[in-house]
Amino acid sequence: MDWQLVFNNLSLPAPDQQKAYDLLSDAFQGILCLKQNNDRFYLYYDGDSIYRCTLADAFTYDDYINKLRTDNEIDLLGFINEIEDQAPCFDHIKEYLFYELSNLSPFLCDAPYGNNFDILTLVMCLDNSVMLSLATSDKWDKYTIVFCCNEDANNKIVKHEIYNISKPEHCTAILKALEGKIEDMCSDAIFSDNFIDWYNNINKENKIRIRRKIKLCCDNNFELGRPHIDTLSGSKYSNMKEIRGGTAYAENGRIRILFIRDENRATYILYGFIKHGNDYTQPIAIAEKIYADTRMSI
Repeated sequence: MDWQLVFNNLSLPAPDQQKAYDLLSDAFQGILCLKQNNDRFYLYYDGDSIYRCTLADAFTYDDYINKLRTDNEIDLLGFINEIEDQAPCFDHIKEYLFYELSNLSPFLCDAPYGNNFDILTLVMCLDNSVMLSLATSDKWDKYTIVFCCNEDANNKIVKHEIYNISKPEHCTAILKALEGKIEDMCSDAIFSDNFIDWYNNINKENKIRIRRKIKLCCDNNFELGRPHIDTLSGSKYSNMKEIRGGTAYAENGRIRILFIRDENRATYILYGFIKHGNDYTQPIAIAEKIYADTRMSI
């Protein structure tokens, strides 16, 4: 699998050179923990060169690499050398992602003013992404970071959650979250057996996309609009909608999940599929039957 790492320049600088060295080593050890089989890693940095990045006073990323050599940290240095440099990061993202990012205004939910938080939306938009931070404050000493965006003309605030690694134990928490049941992403929703069977048989990359999208929708009470949720026509249930999961990995199509939020505000996750055209006749018919059968069994 390909992991997209986004270097969190908001977590800089460290108090001193030794602290910068120790904290970045902790973060990279956490990233190394993610590596399984033939996984590849790409490091995105919002600057001309990650090697000129100042980690602490008079201590750059290049100084950090040289200190690893001096300290004979062969395993960690070898792993870091395998990571492909994607700096400056905005030269390496697709045009449609650049457009999406330019239309978002991210901020920390409990601190809406201050720094430029565009780096957070980059993590949100990249597939299979993790933010790489130095644990210079409690804010970055977590395996998930929650932030908000104003995402539509009505300035509706949407809450997002991204993965973050600043120490080895964060990796363990992320892998546990990714390997858990899809139902864990939204304990209040009712997942059909049909949907769970479909989810269990898709590839790992698409599982991660779906988990993130369902968690996002759940955190926002399934009250989002495009690009996350869209209305449907052609169903006998006027409240049937779709979760838009983006482009499916290794598939010529897009992930779509049909769901209903009923009059009692109960959410039914009904049917998932890879969309290859604009004809929803069959998916809607399947979702309608699943919904009717599910309601009868409750």
